Amino acid sequence: HPVYRIGYATSPDGLVWTKNPANPVLTVGPAGAWDDDTVYAPQVVHHGGTFHMWYSAGDGTTPRNWQIGYATSCDQDGVVWVKDPANPVLGIGANPSWECGDSVDFNFVLDDNGVWTMYYSGSSSRCGGGDYQIGRAVLAGELPPGAGCRADLALDKSVDVATRVVGQNVVFTVTVTNLGGNCASDAVVSDLLPSGFTWLNDDSAGAYNPTTGLWTIPLLLPGSSVALHITATAVSTGTWVNTATVTSAVPDDPDTGNNTDSVTVTVQPPPEWAIPTASPAGLATLACLMLLAGLLRITRRI
Repeated sequence: HPVYRIGYATSPDGLVWTKNPANPVLTVGPAGAWDDDTVYAPQVVHHGGTFHMWYSAGDGTTPRNWQIGYATSCDQDGVVWVKDPANPVLGIGANPSWECGDSVDFNFVLDDNGVWTMYYSGSSSRCGGGDYQIGRAVLAGELPPGAGCRADLALDKSVDVATRVVGQNVVFTVTVTNLGGNCASDAVVSDLLPSGFTWLNDDSAGAYNPTTGLWTIPLLLPGSSVALHITATAVSTGTWVNTATVTSAVPDDPDTGNNTDSVTVTVQPPPEWAIPTASPAGLATLACLMLLAGLLRITRRI
């Protein structure tokens, strides 16, 4: 029997098509998998920055089991696909039922006023029937980004000098990297300076609010990084901890273990020689000099 795979082609007008050199873009699963024999009849929807594919597939058993799987593509051209680990997402019905045969396949998925709805064909060939009919299934909740298609924002915090003297400046650096396979938009980082420092300037072009400590990142592509440099002045002695945290992003970041980082800066008082002091002996000497200067002026007048 023929073994089917899923390919990909593009067209500027819907008439002339060019096959992708990476074809097939979706192939069969490993031996023993539910889709180890053939994959066919794909339907692709672009939603939430992710390509979603529902496809029919069969195993190598006799008779074969034809069921419906799901895959996602995070890149911008829909070439690299990741199958969902929960596949098949729609399988053959139990006996007795109208779909207790060897197949549920040839799906069609649409967004029906916010409810993702699938229409598909099925038969009861294994339980006394054989006629193909059309069924309807709905997705509970919103369509997920899919396997590997979430943003994963990792935050790193650093400082140029770990020890400072009151009155000196430090530069705090916050770097956010998108380790995931999907774009992250409207990410918010909380980085409020500790009370031992006052904000002097930063290079965010207004994206960082020194009063609230919130830094907004409009868009972060997969694999890319963005950095914020905050220059602050040390105003109080002590050991100060500066913490930055990714608080939100679209879509949500499922891995929060790398969203927070901290640095510690010790602020020391200025050295004693830099602080003006007045000892009793010094004051006495100054008084004598002032008195002598006054007597000299009087003598000159006489």
